Amino acid sequence: MKTYKILLNDTVYEYDVTEKNIKSFRIRVEEGRMKISVPLGMKQTEIEKYIHKFKDRLLPQLIHYEPYYDLEKGTLDYFGQRYSIIIDQNSGELFQIQDRSIILNKVINEKELLCILKENLMQYIEERVLYYLAYEFDLNLPKIEVKQYKRRWGSCYYKENKISFHLALVHLDKRLIDYVIVHELSHFIQPNHSQEFYSEIEKRMPDYKARKLELKEKHI
Repeated sequence: MKTYKILLNDTVYEYDVTEKNIKSFRIRVEEGRMKISVPLGMKQTEIEKYIHKFKDRLLPQLIHYEPYYDLEKGTLDYFGQRYSIIIDQNSGELFQIQDRSIILNKVINEKELLCILKENLMQYIEERVLYYLAYEFDLNLPKIEVKQYKRRWGSCYYKENKISFHLALVHLDKRLIDYVIVHELSHFIQPNHSQEFYSEIEKRMPDYKARKLELKEKHI
């Protein structure tokens, strides 16, 4: 991997380049930093042409990047709202919300926090899947799992009757989580990304395009 710098709108950004045995240019933003995979031998000038081509999509992710949680600073984004983390050993519950604060009854580490968030996200997704199956989809109840992905919000394994969701969804507004749920459930009807697939989503969620665009602004 090699690291370079590029000037975008009067600001210098670093980006990491990895050459691979691939045919196309791939770029993503991870934790506020550009990660690029390129075909073997692609020149830096050509790489930067692509960066400039996609800068309108990249810059919001670079400029507005903030981690979803910071235990040292005591902040956590939870279902679309930013909360302050407060430790209160007299609290009767491990995790509870009061106004714009999340109250913990003990100091926890990152692994413990992610376990709590995974359980809470799973509960929400299970409730919403049951709702959509009752009112919007004629499907059997699929197996549901929550895990950590690097580059996707969810996935549908239609042959296994299983849907999987990225743990980071717990930080986003519930409108966006619902979009991902409907997206993955629609794959049981259309296991592709054809126009017919998006028509299935639109039947259940007429404003899905706005939600999809909003989701693209979020970092994974």
